[in-house]
Amino acid sequence: MTTMPTSAKDRSAAVVLQRWLDFQNALSGERKYPVQQFKSFVEAARRYIELSKGDPLIHRMSPRQLMD
Repeated sequence: MTTMPTSAKDRSAAVVLQRWLDFQNALSGERKYPVQQFKSFVEAARRYIELSKGDPLIHRMSPRQLMD
């Protein structure tokens, strides 16, 4: 069972992961480069970076799951 992220950073990390997966799915299904999905991923990542600015550690979910 998956739990809902509670903090703003957790929610933001979950959005980054979902946008990454959306982008990867779009890459595999289109002949043209999926610019909109890429921009959505970048915007979500920038929001997460802004929320994490000054934190000594980043959310453990995002980098690990992005690399899987």
